[in-house]
Amino acid sequence: MREWLLLSSLVFCLVAGPVSARDVVEPNAAQRQILRAVKIPPATERLVYGPELTAFGDLRLPKGKGPFPVAVVIHGGAWRSYVTLDYIAPVADALTCAGIATWNIEYRRVGGGGEWPNMYSDVAKATDYLRVLQKNYPLDLSRVITIGHSAGGHLALWAAGRHNLPKSSALYSATPLPLRGVIALAGPGDIGALIEPQNSPYRATLLESMGGDINRLAEISPAALLPFDIPQVHIVGNQDAAIPPATVNDFITQVKAKGDDAEMLTLMGDHFISADAWDPVAGPVILMNSLKLVGKTIEAEQIGSCTTPR
Repeated sequence: MREWLLLSSLVFCLVAGPVSARDVVEPNAAQRQILRAVKIPPATERLVYGPELTAFGDLRLPKGKGPFPVAVVIHGGAWRSYVTLDYIAPVADALTCAGIATWNIEYRRVGGGGEWPNMYSDVAKATDYLRVLQKNYPLDLSRVITIGHSAGGHLALWAAGRHNLPKSSALYSATPLPLRGVIALAGPGDIGALIEPQNSPYRATLLESMGGDINRLAEISPAALLPFDIPQVHIVGNQDAAIPPATVNDFITQVKAKGDDAEMLTLMGDHFISADAWDPVAGPVILMNSLKLVGKTIEAEQIGSCTTPR
């Protein structure tokens, strides 16, 4: 028996060959973000905001007594169930290190129950759930911002403008949680322009998110919900092919025409540079602008320590 096992192992090695450096799969930009999730401190609590399996979020609290300003953190993934909140967890961790409590939310996406109106109602419900969380955690709800990457950037902008929804909308809420500001990390603001080309890679998915009714652009496109009456910060990579800087700039032109304050910050890099909390340039840019929106200041040395692996 032993001889047979040794022979089998030898045959396997001869057939399979030795593992070389060429066989090792190198992570791409998106995968690098996901892999980092296991290298950061765990959330303070994982809490549910509804009955669905994806109706949960990771709450992270800074050190100290509080009450703390809050960032609702929204991951992307092309509006589909490709990725989870793990890949944006390093952004949440960096913000919390800098003194901002974070509520990194999961939500239903298209293909996983996120068809109309569920994806949007989940984001709204998770954001408003901060009122419930405040009863048990030291949160300052007068200083809440939303921040999201890619599709999550769209949803962060949408959350900032949903107070302008008409009462006839299925997404209408009489008392949405007021926000202090919004940061879109390579997030599209004009969904109509994004899906106007028939060959847009996002057209079918976003139409599904609207229940197939193109008229619902008026309810889900941030451009249709302007003005927000709060400041916006847009951070984008100069080589972002998914959400090119020119399209972000076009949206900002609309924002300013409606009387809102908006700023675009361009980084050197691709679609994922804007959500790279460990990048020596992107990380501090994300933190400094978040801190500015919530009205908090910290030492430059602390920003550096919060944007490097700890």
